[in-house]
Amino acid sequence: MAMLTFSIQGLPEMIVSDNGACFMSAEFKEFMIKNGITHVTSAPFHASSNGLAERAVQTFKTMMKKAGEGSISTKVARVLFSYRITPQSTTGKSPAEMLQGRQLRSTLDLVHPDLKRRVIEKQDKQKKSHDKQCQGREFEQGVVVMTRNFSHGPKWIRGLIEEVTGPVSYKVRLGDGKIVRRHVDQILAGTKDFVKDSEIPHPQGPSVSASVSTHDSQSAETTLRRSQRTVRKPTHLQDYEQ
Repeated sequence: MAMLTFSIQGLPEMIVSDNGACFMSAEFKEFMIKNGITHVTSAPFHASSNGLAERAVQTFKTMMKKAGEGSISTKVARVLFSYRITPQSTTGKSPAEMLQGRQLRSTLDLVHPDLKRRVIEKQDKQKKSHDKQCQGREFEQGVVVMTRNFSHGPKWIRGLIEEVTGPVSYKVRLGDGKIVRRHVDQILAGTKDFVKDSEIPHPQGPSVSASVSTHDSQSAETTLRRSQRTVRKPTHLQDYEQ
């Protein structure tokens, strides 16, 4: 005698069994009706009609032989636990996961490391390292800083924090009045040693010192160096000149 139970979300539970006396009794039929369970029986003397149940029995017997040492109750508990955490080929989920909404932890999880937990630990480590480097690098509006320059000129230029747009992002006003967006990693704190009041950019336009320094740098860049080497004509051109 064999019996197989089907449980589909949103539908009554269904039981498929053979025509054993225990399944065909009046008490069993009354129990099915009271609990709203559909009972389907296979054709008499046709075991393949109840093939899923027969296969389940065969699987259980095979697992009992490989259950190892222990009492009968220990082996049954061990086999049922292994059977219930094994994913089903149709649904892709184990019976325990479908019932409890989560995967049960077994000794097999100790052999295969948890990749999800490893990724989370790596990400937390990277975040702590980055936060440690950015610690104390918060700037307020109106503070003079050195910001990263991505155009021609020096690598770092002076600027003024115009607006705090986020936890790690700022708008910086440069000496020529241009406003750029910079990350906290692209900003260095300015000190009074190399920043003077006359060099601080203002909203009206570039400061005098900034314009002068810019003009000097441009004039220096436009100065060309000429070679002093004497240029001689090629010898093969002398025949044509004669």
